[in-house]
Amino acid sequence: MSSFAILGGDQREARVAELLHEEGHDVAVFGLDSANLSGVANSSSLEQAVADRKWIVCPAPGLAAEDQLYAPDASAPLFLSESLLSLTQASEGGLVLGKQTPSLERVAKRLSIPVYEFKSDRALAVVVASAVAEAVVGELIGKTRRLLRELEVTVLGYGATGSAIADALVALGSHTNVAARNPVQRETARRRGANPVPLSGWHDAVQGTDVVVNTVPVEDTVHQAHFVELANTTVLDISSPPGGLDHDAAREAGVDVIWARGLAGQRAPLTIGDAQYGFIKSAIAGDGGA
Repeated sequence: MSSFAILGGDQREARVAELLHEEGHDVAVFGLDSANLSGVANSSSLEQAVADRKWIVCPAPGLAAEDQLYAPDASAPLFLSESLLSLTQASEGGLVLGKQTPSLERVAKRLSIPVYEFKSDRALAVVVASAVAEAVVGELIGKTRRLLRELEVTVLGYGATGSAIADALVALGSHTNVAARNPVQRETARRRGANPVPLSGWHDAVQGTDVVVNTVPVEDTVHQAHFVELANTTVLDISSPPGGLDHDAAREAGVDVIWARGLAGQRAPLTIGDAQYGFIKSAIAGDGGA
């Protein structure tokens, strides 16, 4: 058995903590709602949570500026710093998170900490994408005043998440455009009933559309200034920090922007938590470290 610190997160991470504890591991949490977790130590500080722990588990949603953790239940922002990680024994175990940033990668190398990224597990990505797609449909149902079959929706990006969202919208009868990066993705989208366009030409596809669902990180989005021309359009941005567009500029131009994070945890925390736990068990066994 080993020792774990779970930092931030939502009910997905609570599920992981529960399963690790049931397996006999020593588990501490911080910045997580652990009211219903018996036997799990609720630490008074980040430093106390990580001290001498061999495994540090962080949420799947991407790190924000300065390596800030996704922690909606925390009373203050949480940051994954070198000084914090130096308190751990993670060189004997590892650091588990969605995706490391360049700065965190340098820190992990200096401290000889193996890193295990959830994003490397394609099966987990499919499970998460299914939950996100269901959550996006729920968001649109709550946000719009017409049946989804009456709406024109443009999905930017056609990875695991974008394809799951597009499939769900097509099944519900929406006129669905897909802005995809390569010809194979576009032909796959066409075969599944969507109208495909090159990602580089997404700004033409969204003209006149009712809703834009963006899955593409800001560094990959082309001509993001076009977003601010879409007054009275709803943009549901589900990409990692800092998001897929300049949210403030878009709102100032009259775009209805919703930056929705943690959708998988809201929709299916037990399902996703179980899948993340499976990934962690593989990491403990030494499979998949960066």
